[in-house]
Amino acid sequence: MEIKIYPRSILVIQLAGLGDMVMATPAIKALRYIYSESKIYLLTNQRSADIVKGAVFIDKIFILKGLKNIFTILRRLRGYRFDVVINLYRLYSFQGAMKMFLLFWAIGGKYWVGRDTDGRGFFYHLKVPERLPDKKHEIEYKLDIVRILGGKIKNNIDLTVEYDHKDEDFVNRFMNKNGIDQRDILIAINCSTFRSSRNWTVEGYSRLADYIIDRFKAKVA
Repeated sequence: MEIKIYPRSILVIQLAGLGDMVMATPAIKALRYIYSESKIYLLTNQRSADIVKGAVFIDKIFILKGLKNIFTILRRLRGYRFDVVINLYRLYSFQGAMKMFLLFWAIGGKYWVGRDTDGRGFFYHLKVPERLPDKKHEIEYKLDIVRILGGKIKNNIDLTVEYDHKDEDFVNRFMNKNGIDQRDILIAINCSTFRSSRNWTVEGYSRLADYIIDRFKAKVA
């Protein structure tokens, strides 16, 4: 089902990791395109907020820091009386679905929108069907939420990561300190995630770095 809604305010919830935040940017930008007069707010965590700081397609970012500020944040969000509240992430378990339901209930809002993962999105007013496992890309599921609201998606899908002059200055200082010239091939490897189950071994990263240096005559950070 597709419904055209004309909201004054939209809250987008994206509380997952960095990669999920990056993959959410096409959907949020598409919301900005179809609702150019609406206010678009984002509820996310600190690590994901850094990626979209200063994004022109978001009017305000609320950062959830767990139990430290959850009640303050929820009280503030409820005061906005949002027309549309959207969860862009899937519901992996019934427990996770109940947590999201309680979050929506605390925030309020007129229309609740999200992904009906294996039937767990029972509380959404508008829902995108989703059955696991499947081969559909995460970005497409997020864009389906825009489609169910009546939005048309352009073919050119751009992922967005925001940065500022402080970030550039940090990188330039790092390169100068470590003797990296702008003409060098520089390859960065992220050797850590916030979940240890996603990490590779130190030996594995080391062998990969040695191969890159030997094969491409590159410098590895």
